[in-house]
Amino acid sequence: MKTISILYHIIKNYMIRNKSIFIVFITSYILMGLLIVFIYGAFFPYVSERRSKELLDCRYIVNFDGEMPIDYLSRFYQNMFIKDSRHFEVETRLSGQADSLSIHSVFSPEHDVILALKQSGRLYFTEDEIKNLEKVAIVTPDLGQLGDTITVDAIGDLKIIGVLDTIIPRSIYIPCSLFLNENFTVNTMYFVVQSRLNLQEIKSLEDFLYANENVFIVQGPAPTMSVITSDISSWLISFFIILLVIFILFLFFAQYMSKKNKRVYAILGILGESKKGILFLLILERGTLVLTSMCVASVIHFFIRNTLHRILNLPDCKMIFNDYVIVALLCFLASLIAAIPYAVSYLFKQYTVQLKQSE
Repeated sequence: MKTISILYHIIKNYMIRNKSIFIVFITSYILMGLLIVFIYGAFFPYVSERRSKELLDCRYIVNFDGEMPIDYLSRFYQNMFIKDSRHFEVETRLSGQADSLSIHSVFSPEHDVILALKQSGRLYFTEDEIKNLEKVAIVTPDLGQLGDTITVDAIGDLKIIGVLDTIIPRSIYIPCSLFLNENFTVNTMYFVVQSRLNLQEIKSLEDFLYANENVFIVQGPAPTMSVITSDISSWLISFFIILLVIFILFLFFAQYMSKKNKRVYAILGILGESKKGILFLLILERGTLVLTSMCVASVIHFFIRNTLHRILNLPDCKMIFNDYVIVALLCFLASLIAAIPYAVSYLFKQYTVQLKQSE
């Protein structure tokens, strides 16, 4: 209670000695905090891309170390991300012909080939084609053109209804019913989750998949643990610049605050307060003002964030409560670092000298 009371009187002293400057000072802190929160929410990669529904942000590939029967995949539907996926596709590799072929099939309700681009024809199978086990295919350009008929040893003649726009050779999509009818095994499965996963969800999914002894490797979009580690250098420089700007601003404010309250701390020292106690009060004072300002800035940002993003033609802000806490703690840390030079001056100068300098 004693410390809180002293801290209260120190902050109150700012307002009494120069109320207008104190208001400008606090307003500047809040505006600076608002700017920091905005930059973090709009441009920090992990935050700005959170819950993206873009295909490349949501696609996962699971390779098996052998050929799995199709019913083997049912055990993976225990996972909610796979069970609720918006696209599920399987692949088997046939090596009986002159060159190996990759046979794909889509088991999603829409049966759309969304993991590839179209060159001609269509990228989906109709309900009749699936129901009637029609021998139709969507192929890569090296295997034929729209309307052609190709022969696959394991299936027979297939009529081409679509051609993929890809340089990957010798890949064929067939209806899921035909895939099941031919009793093909599975080498790889693909699935697209509803929206981009966060780190905790990615870890949960990877742990679930790798717990299966037949899973060889899992490939997913950023942010996976390995991709985040390798991509740190790409955004570290820009993030360092932001922190440097924050540090310089806090350094300026810390200098102003130290000059205004040098007399208060000098009197506390003369009255018997230890240097460690004064240093603690100095840290507490900085932290209280910074965290209070960041809380106000965060609340303001929360209510205007999407409006602000629309004005600047940016996607809606995807910040969550944890992000605001992280930004506030970063600013608190920056304020403490900025206060070091002034803390040292309190520790090594005589209190009488400080009192005289404050007059």
